[in-house]
Amino acid sequence: MDGPIGVFDSGVGGLTVARRLLEQLSQEDLLYLADTARLPYGPLPVAQVRQYALEALEFMVERGVKAMVIACNTATAAGLEALKARAAIPVLGVIEPGARATAGLTRGRVGLLATEGTVKSEAYQRRLAELIPGVEVIAQACPKFTPLVESGLDDAVAIQDAVAEYVRPLVRAKVDTIVLGCTHYPLLSRWIQAYAGEEVLVVDPALATVELLEDELRSRGLLRPPGRPGYRQFATTGEVEKFGRVAATILGLPGLQAVRVRLG
Repeated sequence: MDGPIGVFDSGVGGLTVARRLLEQLSQEDLLYLADTARLPYGPLPVAQVRQYALEALEFMVERGVKAMVIACNTATAAGLEALKARAAIPVLGVIEPGARATAGLTRGRVGLLATEGTVKSEAYQRRLAELIPGVEVIAQACPKFTPLVESGLDDAVAIQDAVAEYVRPLVRAKVDTIVLGCTHYPLLSRWIQAYAGEEVLVVDPALATVELLEDELRSRGLLRPPGRPGYRQFATTGEVEKFGRVAATILGLPGLQAVRVRLG
């Protein structure tokens, strides 16, 4: 079976994973889906987020994807197991690779920046405790971050204020590592790193996610051999022009075109 790799997020945040995918597995075709009409997912009930993720899976399967990445921590926490049970294709989330990457770097005090939904799920906290007995995790919900990213990062003062508000408690707690528990947040990493200081490691789970995907595809005989660059398709449930403009900037693809779709 050969088809595109599906990458799904509530908005443009998952493009941080798609960007890594295009760098690491450029020969693969990509289908990116952003459910921007219904973001942010963070404050929504778990059951609602799970249903949205199942609708995204249906969309992907109908278009012949050979694997799907839930490039959204909130949707991973709420729906990964349900999607894996439903799907005949590999489905990966971002929490497991993020936790593994963090476990390999931290000295025992981890700061978690995430949505309200991901923090409440305690998915990162549980997995890190399994990987590093005795680890301390200081979790901070960041409701202002996703809207700042979705708006195109055009308000530097608001970004700096939000970063100070959310990172300050982690610095005071003397964390040695900060994991970016939302795929939108790597787009704020330079501000986060500057506030936290060079001695604090900031972990973006995107690279570990793509490495895990590559291993999964190889083990199933689904990895396309190196060769011509794959094609890229982009779909959104929201405003096409706005999504296309922000996505083009994030991916460095001038003239990026997207189509509007409906889920459910």
